Amino acid sequence: MCNCKNVEIQTYTNQVTLLNPYTGGLVCVDACLSDEICELWKSGIETTGCCCGHNKVRPMINVKEKCHLDMVRLGYNYSVNEFNTPCYAPKSVMSKYMERVIEQLCCNATEEYSNQYITYKYTNKQVNSNIGYFERCEKAGMSAYKALLFFRDYLNGDYDI
Repeated sequence: MCNCKNVEIQTYTNQVTLLNPYTGGLVCVDACLSDEICELWKSGIETTGCCCGHNKVRPMINVKEKCHLDMVRLGYNYSVNEFNTPCYAPKSVMSKYMERVIEQLCCNATEEYSNQYITYKYTNKQVNSNIGYFERCEKAGMSAYKALLFFRDYLNGDYDI
């Protein structure tokens, strides 16, 4: 999920204007996805739309049909969103999600954070060895906190998402 607060879907709040190298026109892109979109353009990917999800829906990047294979080669996960549109999960949003997971581990939490919030005794290695679990949690709209709450059950084989 992104850092948007009180941003409605299909509005221009929290967006930046970029020059699309393929159309030559200006496009509005959610600020938290702008770097990733620019990197995709540099990699030859022609995007047709994107949305960070504004903490309301799953984030997505849409591309021209001819770019689907290249997106998979770049390691993007293909899915169909709630509007039945083929799309890819932005990596930048997942990395922010993983930052929120990692900061809640005892081994990484600051003293101030530990004094205010619950922290978990998993190691970075345990988390990094189970990235697929956290990707599925993020895709399902589960908070990092909730994903960690069910992580022990997942590791024991009692829960999967």
